[in-house]
Amino acid sequence: MVIDPSPIITPAFQLLSAVASVGRVRTKSYVISRRFNALALGAVAADFAIKYLCTERADHHVGLVVFTILTARTLLLLCFETIEAEVFRRRLTCAVAFFACAVASVASELAATGSLALVTLLPLVGIGLGCLGEASNAMVVRRRCVLAMGCIMALFAISTGAWGLVFKNTISDVGASIWSMIKSRDPPLLALASVIGFKLTITPTR
Repeated sequence: MVIDPSPIITPAFQLLSAVASVGRVRTKSYVISRRFNALALGAVAADFAIKYLCTERADHHVGLVVFTILTARTLLLLCFETIEAEVFRRRLTCAVAFFACAVASVASELAATGSLALVTLLPLVGIGLGCLGEASNAMVVRRRCVLAMGCIMALFAISTGAWGLVFKNTISDVGASIWSMIKSRDPPLLALASVIGFKLTITPTR
């Protein structure tokens, strides 16, 4: 009798992703936050790998491909810190990551099923928004793009049963973005920031 290990392994990877997501939000160090993000992404990729081995579903395969590429990109940024220091390099890595995810996921799904399901396009839209935000130098644009990305990726996560990814999107993407938007008094959240009690510091112009 062969015992299926997925009911044990899958929740373990989902829990690891959730814990790493909390660590990413809690730490004040940018480098450590990146490390936690790489761990969370790797756990999500591993979760999708187990799911695909058990179900052979196209959406699970797309999740595996996409999050493996995102994990590799995050590790690349950790190994070469100069990439983020220069705008052109940062934008180039964003573009390469997006096109790699798009080509790999679409090609693999077409090869497997001969068609494209709408749900498998959700992560590509989410990644596109995330890359657009990270390529921008405007923090307001970044926060809004990450918020939109988190919402879209959460829909994909729910549809595929990737609860570790749901937690990651909810906590470290959507939740953290909304909190940063309120704290930074991004429009149209000025009134909400005032209610919570954040003080607006006005620098006099000369």
